[in-house]
Amino acid sequence: MPLVLSVCQLAIRKLKNDTRILLPMPLLILVTIGYSIYFEWYMPQYDDRYTADWLDVLMYFIGMFFFYVVEKYKKI
Repeated sequence: MPLVLSVCQLAIRKLKNDTRILLPMPLLILVTIGYSIYFEWYMPQYDDRYTADWLDVLMYFIGMFFFYVVEKYKKI
């Protein structure tokens, strides 16, 4: 999630031309839930290459929290 969220944040900063923009927590949670549903529930139903694992969902949220903490306390 840190990589995905970093790319999202970079895109928004470029579009808005403001290097100080931080993604709000509700958006971080929404993106993380979306990835969790897509990769851990939807894709395993339609493709055998994907497996559903609740520990992956936990790791997505830990990564999101890590991204939030790092970005919140990083000097811009």
